[in-house]
Amino acid sequence: MSFGWVRRVSVDGDWAALPMTLTLRAGALAGFGYLLVATVVALFVCAPTALALASVIDSQGVAADSLTAIATLSFVAATALAATLWALAYAARSFFARTVVEIAPRMIAVHQHSLLGTKTSRTPVTAFEGICVLPQTSLDGRLFGVYLIHPERHKSPLLMRAPAIDRDWVSAAAASLNQPIIGTPATGAAKPSETDAHESLAAA
Repeated sequence: MSFGWVRRVSVDGDWAALPMTLTLRAGALAGFGYLLVATVVALFVCAPTALALASVIDSQGVAADSLTAIATLSFVAATALAATLWALAYAARSFFARTVVEIAPRMIAVHQHSLLGTKTSRTPVTAFEGICVLPQTSLDGRLFGVYLIHPERHKSPLLMRAPAIDRDWVSAAAASLNQPIIGTPATGAAKPSETDAHESLAAA
């Protein structure tokens, strides 16, 4: 699971009375940004390059002396088209994709919704190693992400992302799920002490 796209987390429920539901979404601003990129590339790169390529082929045909120009224009057009499709795909994800994390006392269910359908995974709470707060950087500036750490990193769901994290919220989550607060995700690196993790929260 990748959560780099998440900018908004809606919380339905309370750690003191599970179950609760977290809904993770991308910011609408990011979607409009990707649409702008797609529009600019399509209008100012794709279209002119395609017209130039058509003009070269129409005037010179596929002759030996025009192959270099045709190959160059084809490469630029293909690259611009790929960039446009990439931006459109990310715009669609920003507008339509969401992940719902359902937290019960004994089970964590993650539902990843996209235009292609829904993918669901369920993991027992006992399979996790703890709760980790990580400083992160993005186009929005410095953020902090709260993760429920699994030995297999891709199975670690995001619980919260914000410019500042409430230490009491993290402590309540740890207590509710009977998980320790740790400072490093499951990458094989040494884990800082609980005191170090709390100090990182205070710095937020």
